[in-house]
Amino acid sequence: MAIARWEYNCIDLPGTSFKQDWYRAAEIVLNEQGRQGWELVSVTMVDGKGAVAIFKRPAH
Repeated sequence: MAIARWEYNCIDLPGTSFKQDWYRAAEIVLNEQGRQGWELVSVTMVDGKGAVAIFKRPAH
């Protein structure tokens, strides 16, 4: 049985004081990464202003 190998990608999600703007901006980034074959693993808030999205996909 082969061991799965992954590559990871961390993307800053923009911070904004308007929740709807943040959701839309995050949605754009998440959809673009999905089109490139990345799967969202985690989102971590940073300093209460923005977030980092962590993605993975099988390594080639």
